[in-house]
Amino acid sequence: MTDDKEIVKILETYFSDANLLWDKILSSKIAADPEGYVSFKELSQLPNFKKLDITPEEIKSIPENLLFLQVEGDKVKRVKPFIAVRDKELDEYSVYVEGLKSPYVDQHNITQLFLKLVGHVSYVRVPEESNIPSNIFCFVEFDAKERVDEAVQIVNTYPSSQHPEDMDPSIRRRVDGLKLRVMSKFDWMALDEEYKELLGKRKREAKEIWDAYLEEKVDTVEEGKDSTQDEEMEEVYEKGVIVFVDNLHPQSTKSASVSLLQKSGVNIAFCSLKKKGVACVHVRLETPKDAQILCKYFNTHPTVQREAKDITGEIKEEHGSDTVKTRLISGKEEEIYWLNDKR
Repeated sequence: MTDDKEIVKILETYFSDANLLWDKILSSKIAADPEGYVSFKELSQLPNFKKLDITPEEIKSIPENLLFLQVEGDKVKRVKPFIAVRDKELDEYSVYVEGLKSPYVDQHNITQLFLKLVGHVSYVRVPEESNIPSNIFCFVEFDAKERVDEAVQIVNTYPSSQHPEDMDPSIRRRVDGLKLRVMSKFDWMALDEEYKELLGKRKREAKEIWDAYLEEKVDTVEEGKDSTQDEEMEEVYEKGVIVFVDNLHPQSTKSASVSLLQKSGVNIAFCSLKKKGVACVHVRLETPKDAQILCKYFNTHPTVQREAKDITGEIKEEHGSDTVKTRLISGKEEEIYWLNDKR
């Protein structure tokens, strides 16, 4: 009689993502059933079971204790859906990992790390925006939902280590040395949504303040306006060199914002005070042509400033709610800007 551990190992191999990518025989049997079940008799005929003379009854006695398989009568299936071609992890099977450092910065090494610390890893995704050496993050997908809680308990050290009491001391030391923040994908999604709501609120508040300021200034200009003032303003400032910039990172510094904007190839002559928590500024270019170049660049190069100190930005395929927006101001808005600057 074959050892139970050997049968479990064969089952894990056969039903793994890696095997199903190329195993046409088992894949066809799974596809033949509307719910993805395979009979124990069919499994016993597969090469690794057949060469050990493992019977359907012996296989059937095992899966009830396995987290990744579901038994129904004389057949069994994977609990977790199999996706042959993918570019994203399954949320309920995944964790978010933050604070990774070399050598754990690519799919292979991250997979090996979590395989040793937690268990079988199905998929690892390192997002393109995870390109800042001081903050590499990724998503790790496991073969069973239960692994998600295990990964958080074993590997997470933020805000402090709260590992299982029976955890191996050598693993505990290794985990504490990694200093990783780990949470379920669902918890990360909740935090991400909270951040986006806060960012949206800050933008709305900034816009309300700016709109109120513009309205007040327009009234002031209209009340005190005369032909003499018009001629004086015409002489004081050059038109077409002020650009309003929005959707910068709220915590970005003035210098980081200027460096990012100069990726357009033009020099920023002046940038208004960049307050933390506010995503917009006014910048002054040296010539109207430079202002047009700046606006054209960010219009044709959808850019996201991911971090406060990001001076290069991430180029996306198209504009979205998080990409930098530029607008050349004119008319009353431009006049008010210069009037305020003069004062």
